[in-house]
Amino acid sequence: MKFLTYILAFIFSVQAQAHNDHFLGESIGHDVIHTVLFFLLVAVTVTGFKWLRKKMKAL
Repeated sequence: MKFLTYILAFIFSVQAQAHNDHFLGESIGHDVIHTVLFFLLVAVTVTGFKWLRKKMKAL
């Protein structure tokens, strides 16, 4: 779970960087980064919920 937290922190920090500095501009690179990180966020969220459900069943 700690690893998932690190991944979430990475996702949110890169998303914020893309908006604050516009280091990719408003080009296709900007959109690609947001799309990739959004799907990574979904994968991490689903994995976290599966882990939590498994943990709850064990109780």
